[in-house]
Amino acid sequence: MLFPFVILLGLIPIQKSIDAKGYRKVNLQLEMGFFNLKLVPSKEKNITVEGEYDPDFTDSVKIYTNRYNDELKVHVRTYKEKNLKFKPKENQRMEIKLPIRVPYVLNCALGFTEGDFDLTGLRIQKADFSIGGGDVKINFIRSSPGIDTLNCQFGLANLTINRLGNSKIGFLKISSGLGRVKLDLRGKWKEDMEIDISSGLQSLELSVPYDLGIYLEIDGILNLKDLEGMEKAEGGYISKNFKDAKHRVHIKLEGALNQIDLDWVKGNESSW
Repeated sequence: MLFPFVILLGLIPIQKSIDAKGYRKVNLQLEMGFFNLKLVPSKEKNITVEGEYDPDFTDSVKIYTNRYNDELKVHVRTYKEKNLKFKPKENQRMEIKLPIRVPYVLNCALGFTEGDFDLTGLRIQKADFSIGGGDVKINFIRSSPGIDTLNCQFGLANLTINRLGNSKIGFLKISSGLGRVKLDLRGKWKEDMEIDISSGLQSLELSVPYDLGIYLEIDGILNLKDLEGMEKAEGGYISKNFKDAKHRVHIKLEGALNQIDLDWVKGNESSW
Protein backbone atom coordinates (compact mmCIF):
# COMPACT_ATOMS: atom_id res chain seq x y z
CA MET A 1 0.00 0.00 0.00
CA LEU A 2 1.41 3.34 -1.07
CA PHE A 3 -1.40 5.40 0.46
CA PRO A 4 0.38 6.33 3.75
CA PHE A 5 3.44 7.47 1.78
CA VAL A 6 1.25 9.40 -0.66
CA ILE A 7 -0.57 11.14 2.19
CA LEU A 8 2.73 12.12 3.80
CA LEU A 9 3.61 13.90 0.55
CA GLY A 10 0.37 15.86 0.79
CA LEU A 11 -1.29 13.96 -2.06
CA ILE A 12 -4.82 12.56 -2.10
CA PRO A 13 -5.14 8.93 -3.27
CA ILE A 14 -7.56 7.87 -6.02
CA GLN A 15 -8.91 4.33 -6.02
CA LYS A 16 -12.05 2.89 -7.59
CA SER A 17 -13.01 -0.55 -8.92
CA ILE A 18 -16.04 -0.93 -11.19
CA ASP A 19 -17.53 -4.27 -12.26
CA ALA A 20 -17.82 -4.23 -16.07
CA LYS A 21 -18.67 -7.88 -16.65
CA GLY A 22 -21.70 -8.65 -18.79
CA TYR A 23 -22.25 -5.20 -20.28
CA ARG A 24 -22.86 -4.80 -24.00
CA LYS A 25 -20.99 -1.49 -24.04
CA VAL A 26 -19.05 0.81 -21.72
CA ASN A 27 -19.06 4.57 -22.31
CA LEU A 28 -15.92 6.00 -20.68
CA GLN A 29 -15.84 9.78 -20.36
CA LEU A 30 -12.78 11.61 -18.99
CA GLU A 31 -12.70 15.32 -18.10
CA MET A 32 -9.35 16.15 -16.58
CA GLY A 33 -6.88 18.99 -16.16
CA PHE A 34 -3.13 18.68 -15.56
CA PHE A 35 -2.39 14.97 -15.15
CA ASN A 36 -0.11 12.11 -16.04
CA LEU A 37 -2.62 9.67 -17.48
CA LYS A 38 -2.26 6.02 -18.51
CA LEU A 39 -4.85 3.80 -20.19
CA VAL A 40 -3.95 0.12 -19.88
CA PRO A 41 -5.68 -3.03 -21.24
CA SER A 42 -6.48 -5.61 -18.59
CA LYS A 43 -7.59 -9.24 -18.44
CA GLU A 44 -9.54 -8.57 -15.23
CA LYS A 45 -13.32 -8.11 -15.17
CA ASN A 46 -13.24 -4.76 -13.37
CA ILE A 47 -12.36 -1.27 -14.56
CA THR A 48 -9.91 0.12 -12.02
CA VAL A 49 -8.91 3.75 -11.49
CA GLU A 50 -5.84 4.42 -9.36
CA GLY A 51 -3.53 7.36 -8.72
CA GLU A 52 -3.19 10.50 -6.67
CA TYR A 53 -3.71 14.24 -7.00
CA ASP A 54 -2.32 17.34 -5.36
CA PRO A 55 -4.93 19.43 -3.50
CA ASP A 56 -2.77 22.51 -4.17
CA PHE A 57 -3.73 22.14 -7.83
CA THR A 58 -6.98 20.14 -7.91
CA ASP A 59 -9.90 20.46 -5.51
CA SER A 60 -11.30 16.99 -6.09
CA VAL A 61 -11.57 13.98 -8.41
CA LYS A 62 -15.00 12.40 -8.85
CA ILE A 63 -15.87 9.08 -10.47
CA TYR A 64 -19.50 8.58 -11.45
CA THR A 65 -21.15 5.40 -12.74
CA ASN A 66 -24.54 4.95 -14.37
CA ARG A 67 -25.97 1.58 -15.36
CA TYR A 68 -28.80 1.43 -17.87
CA ASN A 69 -29.96 -1.99 -19.04
CA ASP A 70 -26.88 -3.55 -20.65
CA GLU A 71 -24.78 -0.37 -20.92
CA LEU A 72 -22.39 1.12 -18.37
CA LYS A 73 -21.30 4.76 -18.26
CA VAL A 74 -18.18 5.74 -16.32
CA HIS A 75 -17.40 9.44 -15.92
CA VAL A 76 -14.08 10.54 -14.38
CA ARG A 77 -13.84 14.27 -13.72
CA THR A 78 -11.44 16.61 -11.96
CA TYR A 79 -12.64 19.86 -10.42
CA LYS A 80 -11.24 23.37 -10.08
CA GLU A 81 -7.64 23.19 -11.20
CA LYS A 82 -5.75 26.14 -9.71
CA ASN A 83 -2.24 27.61 -9.80
CA LEU A 84 -2.16 26.69 -13.48
CA LYS A 85 1.01 28.67 -14.12
CA PHE A 86 2.65 25.60 -12.64
CA LYS A 87 2.40 22.22 -14.35
CA PRO A 88 2.09 19.48 -11.72
CA LYS A 89 3.14 16.73 -14.11
CA GLU A 90 5.05 14.73 -11.54
CA ASN A 91 2.58 14.55 -8.66
CA GLN A 92 -0.82 14.21 -10.34
CA ARG A 93 -1.15 10.71 -11.75
CA MET A 94 -3.95 8.43 -12.85
CA GLU A 95 -3.95 4.93 -14.32
CA ILE A 96 -7.13 3.40 -15.72
CA LYS A 97 -7.17 -0.33 -16.46
CA LEU A 98 -9.76 -1.42 -19.03
CA PRO A 99 -10.95 -5.04 -19.40
CA ILE A 100 -10.35 -6.27 -22.95
CA ARG A 101 -13.61 -8.26 -23.14
CA VAL A 102 -15.91 -5.21 -23.11
CA PRO A 103 -16.66 -2.92 -26.10
CA TYR A 104 -15.96 0.77 -25.45
CA VAL A 105 -16.85 4.24 -26.57
CA LEU A 106 -14.14 6.65 -25.34
CA ASN A 107 -14.65 10.39 -24.94
CA CYS A 108 -11.62 12.12 -23.41
CA ALA A 109 -11.41 15.89 -22.85
CA LEU A 110 -8.02 16.59 -21.28
CA GLY A 111 -6.09 19.73 -20.39
CA PHE A 112 -2.30 19.53 -20.17
CA THR A 113 -1.58 15.82 -20.30
CA GLU A 114 1.39 13.53 -20.32
CA GLY A 115 -0.52 10.59 -21.77
CA ASP A 116 0.38 6.97 -22.45
CA PHE A 117 -2.65 5.22 -23.95
CA ASP A 118 -2.17 1.51 -24.68
CA LEU A 119 -5.22 0.50 -26.73
CA THR A 120 -3.83 -2.94 -27.60
CA GLY A 121 -6.53 -5.61 -27.61
CA LEU A 122 -9.36 -3.24 -26.69
CA ARG A 123 -12.66 -3.43 -28.57
CA ILE A 124 -13.41 0.23 -29.31
CA GLN A 125 -16.35 1.38 -31.40
CA LYS A 126 -15.31 5.04 -31.36
CA ALA A 127 -12.65 7.08 -29.57
CA ASP A 128 -12.46 10.87 -29.29
CA PHE A 129 -9.43 12.55 -27.71
CA SER A 130 -9.45 16.33 -27.21
CA ILE A 131 -6.21 17.52 -25.58
CA GLY A 132 -5.03 21.06 -24.88
CA GLY A 133 -1.29 20.46 -24.49
CA GLY A 134 1.44 18.02 -23.53
CA ASP A 135 2.81 14.82 -25.05
CA VAL A 136 0.56 11.89 -25.84
CA LYS A 137 1.38 8.39 -27.10
CA ILE A 138 -1.22 5.96 -28.42
CA ASN A 139 0.09 2.42 -28.75
CA PHE A 140 -1.08 -0.72 -30.55
CA ILE A 141 1.62 -3.17 -29.51
CA ARG A 142 -0.07 -6.25 -31.00
CA SER A 143 -2.89 -6.90 -33.45
CA SER A 144 -6.14 -5.48 -32.05
CA PRO A 145 -9.87 -6.09 -32.68
CA GLY A 146 -10.29 -2.73 -34.38
CA ILE A 147 -11.65 0.82 -33.99
CA ASP A 148 -14.34 2.18 -36.30
CA THR A 149 -13.27 5.82 -35.87
CA LEU A 150 -10.44 7.50 -33.94
CA ASN A 151 -10.60 11.30 -33.64
CA CYS A 152 -7.65 13.20 -32.13
CA GLN A 153 -7.99 16.96 -31.60
CA PHE A 154 -4.97 18.76 -30.12
CA GLY A 155 -3.95 22.30 -29.28
CA LEU A 156 -0.23 22.53 -28.51
CA ALA A 157 0.16 18.83 -27.84
CA ASN A 158 2.54 16.43 -29.56
CA LEU A 159 1.01 13.14 -30.71
CA THR A 160 2.72 9.82 -31.40
CA ILE A 161 0.78 6.78 -32.60
CA ASN A 162 2.80 3.56 -32.59
CA ARG A 163 2.15 0.46 -34.74
CA LEU A 164 -0.88 1.73 -36.61
CA GLY A 165 -0.81 -1.40 -38.73
CA ASN A 166 -2.02 -3.37 -35.70
CA SER A 167 -4.94 -1.04 -34.97
CA LYS A 168 -7.50 -1.95 -37.69
CA ILE A 169 -8.78 1.65 -37.53
CA GLY A 170 -11.44 2.33 -40.12
CA PHE A 171 -10.90 6.09 -40.19
CA LEU A 172 -8.33 8.24 -38.33
CA LYS A 173 -8.84 12.00 -38.09
CA ILE A 174 -6.21 14.29 -36.55
CA SER A 175 -6.81 18.02 -35.97
CA SER A 176 -3.93 19.90 -34.43
CA GLY A 177 -2.79 23.42 -33.65
CA LEU A 178 0.98 23.89 -33.51
CA GLY A 179 2.08 20.48 -32.33
CA ARG A 180 4.04 17.64 -33.92
CA VAL A 181 2.59 14.36 -35.11
CA LYS A 182 4.50 11.09 -35.47
CA LEU A 183 2.80 8.14 -37.14
CA ASP A 184 4.45 4.73 -36.98
CA LEU A 185 2.81 2.69 -39.75
CA ARG A 186 4.39 -0.65 -38.87
CA GLY A 187 2.31 -3.64 -37.79
CA LYS A 188 0.26 -6.51 -39.20
CA TRP A 189 -1.88 -4.84 -41.83
CA LYS A 190 -5.20 -6.55 -42.60
CA GLU A 191 -6.92 -3.78 -44.55
CA ASP A 192 -6.33 -0.31 -46.00
CA MET A 193 -6.64 2.88 -43.95
CA GLU A 194 -7.70 6.49 -44.45
CA ILE A 195 -6.06 9.26 -42.39
CA ASP A 196 -7.29 12.86 -42.44
CA ILE A 197 -4.92 15.47 -40.97
CA SER A 198 -6.00 19.11 -40.76
CA SER A 199 -3.83 21.54 -38.88
CA GLY A 200 -1.10 24.12 -38.63
CA LEU A 201 1.39 21.42 -37.65
CA GLN A 202 5.03 22.16 -37.09
CA SER A 203 5.91 18.78 -38.55
CA LEU A 204 4.62 15.39 -39.56
CA GLU A 205 6.90 12.36 -39.20
CA LEU A 206 6.03 9.09 -40.93
CA SER A 207 7.75 5.77 -40.29
CA VAL A 208 6.64 3.54 -43.19
CA PRO A 209 7.32 -0.17 -43.89
CA TYR A 210 8.88 -0.82 -47.29
CA ASP A 211 5.93 -2.93 -48.46
CA LEU A 212 3.19 -0.41 -47.57
CA GLY A 213 1.73 1.86 -50.25
CA ILE A 214 1.32 5.55 -49.39
CA TYR A 215 -0.69 8.29 -51.08
CA LEU A 216 -0.27 11.84 -49.69
CA GLU A 217 -3.13 14.03 -50.87
CA ILE A 218 -2.26 17.68 -50.21
CA ASP A 219 -4.77 20.52 -49.90
CA GLY A 220 -3.03 23.55 -48.41
CA ILE A 221 0.38 25.08 -47.80
CA LEU A 222 3.20 22.58 -47.48
CA ASN A 223 6.92 23.11 -46.98
CA LEU A 224 8.03 19.86 -48.56
CA LYS A 225 11.51 18.45 -48.93
CA ASP A 226 12.25 15.65 -51.35
CA LEU A 227 10.54 12.48 -50.14
CA GLU A 228 12.50 9.31 -50.77
CA GLY A 229 10.47 6.61 -52.47
CA MET A 230 7.69 9.03 -53.47
CA GLU A 231 6.80 10.65 -56.77
CA LYS A 232 4.45 13.44 -57.73
CA ALA A 233 0.88 12.44 -58.56
CA GLU A 234 -2.44 14.17 -59.08
CA GLY A 235 -3.20 16.13 -55.93
CA GLY A 236 -0.03 15.16 -54.09
CA TYR A 237 2.57 12.39 -53.86
CA ILE A 238 2.35 8.63 -54.24
CA SER A 239 4.81 5.91 -53.25
CA LYS A 240 6.56 4.12 -56.09
CA ASN A 241 5.28 0.78 -54.77
CA PHE A 242 1.64 1.94 -54.49
CA LYS A 243 0.25 -0.03 -57.43
CA ASP A 244 1.72 -3.35 -56.30
CA ALA A 245 1.37 -2.89 -52.53
CA LYS A 246 -0.89 -5.39 -50.75
CA HIS A 247 -2.08 -2.69 -48.34
CA ARG A 248 -2.31 1.08 -48.79
CA VAL A 249 -2.71 4.17 -46.62
CA HIS A 250 -4.35 7.32 -47.98
CA ILE A 251 -3.27 10.40 -45.99
CA LYS A 252 -5.14 13.62 -46.71
CA LEU A 253 -3.34 16.77 -45.52
CA GLU A 254 -5.28 20.02 -45.13
CA GLY A 255 -4.03 23.40 -43.88
CA ALA A 256 -0.50 24.67 -43.30
CA LEU A 257 2.26 22.17 -42.64
CA ASN A 258 5.84 23.19 -42.04
CA GLN A 259 7.60 19.90 -42.73
CA ILE A 260 7.16 16.22 -43.59
CA ASP A 261 9.82 13.66 -42.70
CA LEU A 262 9.30 10.19 -44.19
CA ASP A 263 11.49 7.23 -43.28
CA TRP A 264 11.17 3.82 -44.94
CA VAL A 265 11.80 1.03 -42.42
CA LYS A 266 11.67 -2.71 -42.10
CA GLY A 267 8.61 -4.16 -40.40
CA ASN A 268 10.25 -4.40 -36.96
CA GLU A 269 12.29 -1.22 -37.12
CA SER A 270 11.39 2.36 -36.33
CA SER A 271 13.01 5.71 -36.79
CA TRP A 272 12.17 6.84 -33.23
